[in-house]
Amino acid sequence: KLYETVVQTATERRFKLMEALGDQMARRVLEAFEGVTAVRIEIRKPSVPIPGVLSHAGCVIFRDRQDVPAP
Repeated sequence: KLYETVVQTATERRFKLMEALGDQMARRVLEAFEGVTAVRIEIRKPSVPIPGVLSHAGCVIFRDRQDVPAP
C-alpha cells in the first residue's frame, strides 16, 4: 500500500518542483498510515537542465504528524 500511495502521488499529476512532489508524498503517507509518526522522502533526478557536471539533483523532505493536520 505504501508503494501504491507513492506511485499514485507521482503519476496522477505533474509537479514543477521535486520539493512539491516530496511534500505531497510525505503528506499522503502520513494521512494513509495512522501508525507512521514521521516520514523522510529523498528524491534524486538524473539528467537535470542545470549547467555543470552533476550526477543528479535532489531534495530531502521530512514531515511528521505536527506538520500535517488531522482530517
